[in-house]
Parts: sequence; structure tokens; C-alpha cells
Amino acid sequence: METFMQNAANTPGGIGDNRYLKTSEYQVTKVLRTIIRLLEIATKAIFTLVKDVFKGIVGKS
Repeated sequence: METFMQNAANTPGGIGDNRYLKTSEYQVTKVLRTIIRLLEIATKAIFTLVKDVFKGIVGKS
């Protein structure tokens, strides 16, 4: 079993190869997820602000 894992890790397209090839893709995915999360938080904050302002305008009359 150990030799199989070593061979798989050392062959082109094997486990080890995939790990190193995907690191840049993983970093890009991580950055995109962070950007999407920040946009989601900002959008929720803007909607909450608009909703509260609208409630304030309507509720005072």
C-alpha cells in the first residue's frame, strides 16, 4: 500500500502532481470566495440601511 501511494504521488498526473497543480487554482478560488462574501455582506448592509431609512420615514408620519 505504501509503495502504491508513493508511485501515485510521483507519477505525472498522480496525487502529488494534482496537489501542486491545483494550488494556484485553489488560491484564485479562495480570493473569489472572499470577494463574493464581502459583496454579500455589503449588499445585506445596504439593504438593511435602506429598509431602516424607509421605516424611519414611514413610521414617523
